[in-house]
This record gives sequence, structure tokens and C-alpha cells, in this order.
Amino acid sequence: MAQHNIYRPWQLDELTPIKTASAEQTATPEKVALTQSGLPRVEDEDSDLLGSDDEDEELYEEFRQTPAATPNSVRSRMRKLITEKGLKVKDIQALIGERPGPAWNKFMNGKYKDQSWAYSNDAYRKAAFFLFKEKRLGKGGRLAGMAKKDTKMDLPDLSQVLTDGKTYLTPTECRRSLLGIFKKYSLTQSKLARMISQNAVMVGRFMTDSGEFGGSEKSCYHAIADFCEKMRIATGAKKSRKRLAIDAEGRDCPYLGDDGKRRYVVTAGTNLLLARDAIGRQIVRCQ
Repeated sequence: MAQHNIYRPWQLDELTPIKTASAEQTATPEKVALTQSGLPRVEDEDSDLLGSDDEDEELYEEFRQTPAATPNSVRSRMRKLITEKGLKVKDIQALIGERPGPAWNKFMNGKYKDQSWAYSNDAYRKAAFFLFKEKRLGKGGRLAGMAKKDTKMDLPDLSQVLTDGKTYLTPTECRRSLLGIFKKYSLTQSKLARMISQNAVMVGRFMTDSGEFGGSEKSCYHAIADFCEKMRIATGAKKSRKRLAIDAEGRDCPYLGDDGKRRYVVTAGTNLLLARDAIGRQIVRCQ
């Protein structure tokens, strides 16, 4: 059996070639001091969110000795803070000590050529350490003192809402739509799975997939897309410009774009690349 090396997140900085460094890893001297320590410090008036330095140092040393949480699991738990705690992105960033920027955006979108690169993302480190710290502190943690907000509305009755059964949203558009629904309505992933007669675990995995067509092969994809369409109809939301253009094409199976995984035959001197068409669909273009 092949042997695989397992590296901790802070070790990957030394292993990742310089040419693969992204904008999030091109740090100013101030940022370097922050990332070298690995501790998620907030250098403003809210810096007391992380407790005393001694406490952080002790917890961080313990954190270094434990198996690293996967980026997907950390990303999923960050999203749950939005759907279950009613927190906003800026609230979560303040909790973990991460400022808005490319590191947070890239980590949460999960768009990496090699998913192992996510381990060296500064936002991942801070989020992983924050979750570890919350688990260790238990009732003394920041999240334990936050009451779940009950300002969400009840889900509209969808029992009489009919659709044409076609899928009009890509997987990433479904995830974006669901996150908006979770934030506004009293709905969880488990409840959604029961409503659409799908496996809750599969729905959870679909929500952690990334990329425009990530999760398109999962059985719950079309059921989720149909649910989102029912919600659009029930709430009276207008169709987007992209949706109107797709409707105008009149296809039996709406064309949502290309995932870039098909095989193509091209002539010498030409290249294929992913691009966007006039209405924003991801397509493969030859040049």
C-alpha cells in the first residue's frame, strides 16, 4: 500500500512552492507576523474576543498536537453558524479574527486546484483554531453564550406549488439559494432532506461541494433545484435575466453550461479554456 505523508497546516507553508502562492499568502510584514505565530489575533478594539495570551498559547499548543480538521468540515461549520446561529459573515470574521479579503473568500468558496492547499489558508487556520478552542472551553466559549436567534420566518406552504420538473440552477446556484433560504426561514438541512425525501448525509455533502458543477452527480441535486424553484414561485421572486434567457431557448433540458470534464478534439495550435457566455453560464471556449 502506498505511503502518504500527513502534514499539519503550519508545515505546508514550508512545503508549498513559492510559485503556487496565491494573493492570500502574499502577506505584508504585519500579516507575516500574524501567520507565523499561527494564532488568530484581532489587532483592534475587539482583540479581547480571544481571551488571554497565556490561555491562547496553551490551547494552541494543544491544538498543534491534535489531528487537523479538514477544510471541508471547517467550512461546513462556518456555514452552520450562519444558518443555525443567525450570524452574519462579518460577525464570524470578528470571532475568528479574520479581516474581509481574499483569504476568507477563497477558503469559503473552496476553489483550489489541489484541495490540500486550503490547509495553508490563513482563514482556515483561524477558523479551525477557533472551533477547537470553543470545543475545549465548552460553556465558557463565545458561542455558548449566544442565544439562537428566532427572528426567522416560517417556511411558506409548498404543498400546492407546482413546477415543470426542469432544473434551472447549477449546483453552486442551488447552494447559494439554500444559504439565503436558511438565513431567512426556519429551515435546517435535516428538515430540508425530509421535505424532499432525500438522505440528510447526502444533502450535507452536497452543501460542502465546491465549484460551479460540484455535486451535480449526487441524487439530491435535482430535488434541491426543484425545491428552490418552488420557493421562488411561492415567494413571488422574479426570474433572473439568466433564467429568462434560458426559458427563451426553449430546450426540453435547460442548458446550464459546461463543467469542463468532457473530452474534446481540437486542432494543433488551439487551446480550450473555461469562460462565461453572454448570460453568465460557464462554458468551454476554444481559442
